[in-house]
This record gives sequence, C-alpha cells and structure tokens, in this order.
Amino acid sequence: LFLNDYGILDNRYNRFNMYLDQIRDLQERGAPFDAIGLQSHLGASRVDPEYFKYVVETLHHESGGVPIWITEFDWNQKGVVSDPDDSINAKQIEDFYRIMFSLPEIEG
Repeated sequence: LFLNDYGILDNRYNRFNMYLDQIRDLQERGAPFDAIGLQSHLGASRVDPEYFKYVVETLHHESGGVPIWITEFDWNQKGVVSDPDDSINAKQIEDFYRIMFSLPEIEG
C-alpha cells in the first residue's frame, strides 16, 4: 500500500496533521503500508526548505521509517506573482528539488 495525498507539504487546510492522524490510525489498526507519497501541488506560496524538511522528517519518524516519494510536483503562481521571464518559477523548481532530494528520507 502506498499512502499518497496532496496538500501535505504546504499544510493546506491543516492536511499535514490530518495525514499524521491517518498514518497513526492505519498503524494502530495494523494496516501495512510500504511508502508515503507527497503530491506537491504548490500554489503561489514559495518553497520553504526548512518547513518542508520538518514535514518530511516528521512523516518519516511517525510512519516508522517507511520511504517517502514525491509523486507529483508543480508550482503555479496563479497570476499572483509577476514572473514574465519565469525566473521565479525556475527558482521554485530548483529549490524544491534541491531540498527534497537532499533528504535521505526521500527515495524518489
């Protein structure tokens, strides 16, 4: 089983805490899962390496050390950020991949 959801990294609608609760509930019920997936659909908010690191490390610890995968990624400034030459978009992509794949908890 691959537990996979969106809105976790940016804690949209308090989804990070709900995901932790779901992980704990599955563990208490003895439901085996092999990995955690993070669909990473980020809106106009900027990539926050320190917070993302906290989220990944917490999920890894709370899940008993199962691998974590980034299953999807996009950053959409939704017209909120003026970025005519896509330099901000490029920086967000670079920052995201740099932090995610520097963390040993991320396997793919």
